[in-house]
Amino acid sequence: MTIPAVFCDNGNYCTCGGGLEDLAVKIQLRDTEIVFDDIVELTDEQLQLIISTAKSKTEKQWLNPDTRGIKIRLSPEQKASVLGYKNQLVNGHTPQTLIDHQLLRFTDHGLKRIAARIDRDAFPSERALLGIADIVIQSQKIENDAEWRGYGCLSYNLNGEYNGKTCTVSIVFDGPILVITVITDEPNPTTYTMSALLPADTMEKLEIMREASKQKPHKDRR
Repeated sequence: MTIPAVFCDNGNYCTCGGGLEDLAVKIQLRDTEIVFDDIVELTDEQLQLIISTAKSKTEKQWLNPDTRGIKIRLSPEQKASVLGYKNQLVNGHTPQTLIDHQLLRFTDHGLKRIAARIDRDAFPSERALLGIADIVIQSQKIENDAEWRGYGCLSYNLNGEYNGKTCTVSIVFDGPILVITVITDEPNPTTYTMSALLPADTMEKLEIMREASKQKPHKDRR
């Protein structure tokens, strides 16, 4: 059970393009311009909050995991739209089929940390990752604030339970694919960015997928 990771040249996951083409907006960072194209139509005020702040940092600075993102307060209608889109993507799937059909992916950064946090091992276990996939399927609770962190879309936080603990899973939408970027499982947590889905004993597959990703570099939409 494996899922190919999606990488940019700097090793970070950087895509989106899950939104509506006629709603795409160009956003100027300090050093470059990106196309913002989310699944939800933002208000002028929400867009201006991103646009006015985006130019304060370079793309590399925004994509740094330690950089604080821009919080975007969602309206009830926007939250319902996100959940509706998510539910449509996962409809009819179990955690296993969602992963097997490659409709659920994980960013690469922080594989060892999330594995150490949940499984006390070098890699996340299949059980843990299936459990997290189940949160994505079952969750009907989305937090009030989305976040922009330099990508071409927002990240959204879904709430659920894992092993009896409240758990928050941050996701972005890459067209018909859900991408998990962060998972937290404590009240004031350190966040753990999840990685490509791998069985706990398969280091070789990680290296194979990394090499494959280099052969098919992501083309951004500037």
